[in-house]
Amino acid sequence: MVLALAVAATPLAAQMPTPVTVPADSARAKAADRLAAVIAPDSDAPMVVEALLKGMVAQLLREDPEMADMEAEFPGLFKALTDAWRPILLKVARAARPQFRAELSLLYQANLTADEANEAADFLSQPDVSGYFAAVRSEVDFSVTLRDAMGDGAVRPASLRADVAQASAKSANYLTPELEQKLSTFFGSPVGRKLIALNPRKAEIEARWANYSAPGSENEIEIATFEAMLGHIAKTDPKLATAMRKQLEANGNLPKPPR
Repeated sequence: MVLALAVAATPLAAQMPTPVTVPADSARAKAADRLAAVIAPDSDAPMVVEALLKGMVAQLLREDPEMADMEAEFPGLFKALTDAWRPILLKVARAARPQFRAELSLLYQANLTADEANEAADFLSQPDVSGYFAAVRSEVDFSVTLRDAMGDGAVRPASLRADVAQASAKSANYLTPELEQKLSTFFGSPVGRKLIALNPRKAEIEARWANYSAPGSENEIEIATFEAMLGHIAKTDPKLATAMRKQLEANGNLPKPPR
């Protein structure tokens, strides 16, 4: 379970989605680029990864009693695993971010004028508004999305939207009456309604990129998982860790780093 979950957390598609080209000189393209950057900044990647790691641990506790027992026997095992997974997931997320934004930009170019895209970017970049949406993202646990990945391996747009909806409900405490009114006014405006109408297509883009895996990342995850587990167990029971390693090697189940 633990290895399958870790591999599932790195998106499973074999190749990057078809690249897109964004016209660089038009006001509409520049405004759409700006809006995409506000909605999906590079600084968001660590937050998404932390939410994903939190969801992975929660799923392990729910669905793998053996791993829960191992955590009880070797306290800190889950932390060792998440510390091992974090840099790999960050690398994958950061590698995909620019092209993901480019696809978002094309969506906004096709559906918003330059003025509309700039109006949306102005609103969403206000500190109280951006702070609220950051709070929502921090509450996402990817529970529904991870079930997809653990099932047939394909993350679905509806699952991503369900996870965000759950996070929004959890984030109600972050809403002041003033901010709630502010959000209601904007999303009830013509530009806000357009953004809401684009959410299903935005989720399709997000799911496509959630299903992207950088070459070699699955092998990296496998190696990191085994080494983190064995290394952590070795701190308190080196004989057991050595025996486990020998058994895994004998069975051909211990992945080897690429040459």
